[in-house]
Amino acid sequence: TATLAIKDRSSLSLPAMFFATLVANITDLAGNKLVQPATAWSWSVPDWIKLPTFPAGMDPVLRVGSDLRPVVAYATLSMPNGNVIYTVEVAQYDGQTWTLLSAPTTSVNTGGDGYSLELDAENRPTVAWAFADVADVNVHAASWNGSEWAQLPAVDGVELPGTDADMPRVRLDGMGHPIVAWRESTGTGNSRNVFVARWNGTAWDQPYGNLGLDTVPELSGVALVLDSQGNPVVGWQTSLGGGVSTWSNTWTQSPILPAGNDHSIALDALDRPLAVERGATTGVFSLVGAEWQVATSTPVPVGASSQNPILAVTADHAPVVAWLDTTGPYKIGLARWTGASWDVRFGLFSAGATLSIVEPSLVVDLQGNIWVAWLEDGLIQVWMSNY
Repeated sequence: TATLAIKDRSSLSLPAMFFATLVANITDLAGNKLVQPATAWSWSVPDWIKLPTFPAGMDPVLRVGSDLRPVVAYATLSMPNGNVIYTVEVAQYDGQTWTLLSAPTTSVNTGGDGYSLELDAENRPTVAWAFADVADVNVHAASWNGSEWAQLPAVDGVELPGTDADMPRVRLDGMGHPIVAWRESTGTGNSRNVFVARWNGTAWDQPYGNLGLDTVPELSGVALVLDSQGNPVVGWQTSLGGGVSTWSNTWTQSPILPAGNDHSIALDALDRPLAVERGATTGVFSLVGAEWQVATSTPVPVGASSQNPILAVTADHAPVVAWLDTTGPYKIGLARWTGASWDVRFGLFSAGATLSIVEPSLVVDLQGNIWVAWLEDGLIQVWMSNY
């Protein structure tokens, strides 16, 4: 067996045909010389590994486990009696096909107000969604134990009739317990706030309360990551711009990001919030103290018609950004920061249908592979880059 590793892939242009030549003086441990193959050793390398597709009604949320196998949460679409129903489902890839797990709840219409996904240390999914209980819409969660879903009680930030929740986001702490953030109306006019709660193993603990954003106009986006100590870092979007709130026994609110629209967050090597945001240009910013600073020497090379930039980071916390390009037929763009410039060899890509892409889901796995998932003409696409 000969195992070859390419040390520097930066100059490769894929797809390509690869050829290998073995020198004649290779021997085995007993000293027997290699018998050269009768034909040249060659193989084709695509630019993307494309997994099988399957139907869905709403965008996938992608995660990739330590086993390098992807899991997606998505919503199916049904129309009983003409009513549009979106129901949350979860699928795991086994290396050959997608295995559709049972739905995390027997309730229906669980996908219309948002859903989120995370994997534990054993690569088992936890999913969160918003669902209308008797008086209002609350946040629900369930964890897969290998054979069935373990349901958690609903969590409610305001506990008043009509204070509906949506946009749930879930992450897992070091114990594997869910932490959720979500948007919820406060019961006062059109006011909304972001709430955060942690499952302590027996009940929802809510020491985080809310972020104090009920006075800002048009709270329209929520994002959640955990720092190295398990503390929540919450991104939020308003009509005035986006920002983040960090937790250290109390919430500290950042200044508004300079660009203004569509932001996504991650953390750098020092646990400082990173954000990508679309404005006159699309940039990556780092929160240093109480000030947003440009994190890369050049903006992300998106086109003028880009939307919905999504941020992830590699193991060494280098930014990777995906976005939606709406010039002509919709396509997805992707760029990786090398430390000096943006690697854009991925180009703009899609499955080639008459596209209805809304927002890609982006993951960098533990080996540095970049994965992108999206919904295109009713089919979930999950691709892994060979770059």
